[in-house]
Amino acid sequence: MRKLLCLLLVTAALVGAGGARADIGPPVHVRILGEPRAAEPGVPFKGQLLVTTDQPLVLEDLMFQETGGWDQLTLASGPQMAVDKARPSVIDFEVVTSDPTQPLELTFTVDGFPVTRTFDLSPATIAFVRGPNAVVKVRDEADAPQPVADTMARPEPTPSEAGVTPQDPARGATSASTGASPTCAATAGRSAPTA
Repeated sequence: MRKLLCLLLVTAALVGAGGARADIGPPVHVRILGEPRAAEPGVPFKGQLLVTTDQPLVLEDLMFQETGGWDQLTLASGPQMAVDKARPSVIDFEVVTSDPTQPLELTFTVDGFPVTRTFDLSPATIAFVRGPNAVVKVRDEADAPQPVADTMARPEPTPSEAGVTPQDPARGATSASTGASPTCAATAGRSAPTA
């Protein structure tokens, strides 16, 4: 019985270890600067790439793949580019596509290891990113409505805004016919407890 239990525990441990994932590539992060915008067919897409890393690295053979309808027009990078944590790099680029639904792929090598970073500039993805739940930068100016000036027209206050409406003086403090308090008299003849 112990052997069976040990065998089950070892099997469960091996199955659990098989689900673990690790990123074995170099720690290079690439993003497009600025507000998200969609690519349009036949219209050049100009932008800037921000390249950061957690350790000093040299990137080689940096280029956009000319697949899926994308063509690289310009990429302001030499054959090698040194990137350091303390000194992120900004690279100007210009690409054009015939099909913006296809992903834009940037490739480079680090220590002989090929790396690919993919960007989805399709109108549907950008609409989703900029959708109703998107996080957007707020301007420094307040967009709150300004307070109303006292000289502007205002509606007359309603009785509930002016306070308690006055009692009918004909009823008096106590109803003469029933001997009830004014609160009970105000309930149109129905008896109601007073608070």
